[in-house]
Amino acid sequence: MRYRFVAVWLFLVFLLTALYVTTISQKVAIDFVDEVVESVDQKSEIKTPKVNKPFESTAAIKHKKQAFFNFLIAHVLAENMALLQQRQQLVSLKAAFESNGALSLDEQLDFDQLLARFKLSDDRFSIDALFAELLIRVDIIPTSLALAQSANESAWGTSRFAREGNNYFGQWCFKKGCGLVPSLRPDGEIYEVAQFDSVRTSVSSYFRNINTHAAYRQLRQLRAQLRDENKVIAGSLLANGLASYSERGEEYVNELKAMIRINDLSKWDEQLSDAATDFARQGESTGMRTSESVLLR
Repeated sequence: MRYRFVAVWLFLVFLLTALYVTTISQKVAIDFVDEVVESVDQKSEIKTPKVNKPFESTAAIKHKKQAFFNFLIAHVLAENMALLQQRQQLVSLKAAFESNGALSLDEQLDFDQLLARFKLSDDRFSIDALFAELLIRVDIIPTSLALAQSANESAWGTSRFAREGNNYFGQWCFKKGCGLVPSLRPDGEIYEVAQFDSVRTSVSSYFRNINTHAAYRQLRQLRAQLRDENKVIAGSLLANGLASYSERGEEYVNELKAMIRINDLSKWDEQLSDAATDFARQGESTGMRTSESVLLR
């Protein structure tokens, strides 16, 4: 099981690196792969490479936009790879439960960690219901959608909240001192715009928010439907589940779709979907049951 997991994971790393090299220097990409291989070997967190913020000083709009995407995509890809790793773990746990009728102590610990990370309580649902809900939550966010939202919410990385708080997704917090107070915050409101220690923690928080908050359940259901139909998990489709993300509602959704279209971001979704499908097929060739590998697609 251990060697099968490493082989399949490294295969996915190879595929995603092919698209990663197109946006940052080859040396940084190679270093990134080395980090991922080491992370898999040590079961540690995948770290993203350090990329400068050239968009902060770039004058031409076209170059500024591309520089912003180049800067952020490393973090988005790393987060999606981590999610695919967690999804594979979940699928293996589900197969073990169905085969043995129970989880071992180590498997139960892994299962409990997934429940905690994706904000589910085991005292409210049956274990079958928990597996079903986790499969809806533990999944990728389309690269196109993450890039479009970050550009929209952070004014292409130039907003005060992005510059001072590493907040690229407009996320709020509600404890005094937890973030930056907006200058135009209405009287009586207590929310602040969250601050993060790094870009990666900002991206991770955004992914977790989309994958767990009740407001985005429609998005997760749309994603699950696309998986069931073996279709590309496209940002332009999942954007329909984000009307609650902004007070502008459907206007915000349409704006995200336009940004995805105008900036040709859908290409990233197709490549990531192909990588995930090949990932599942590689799992079949290394002994994973077909029913398990289908859940990874």
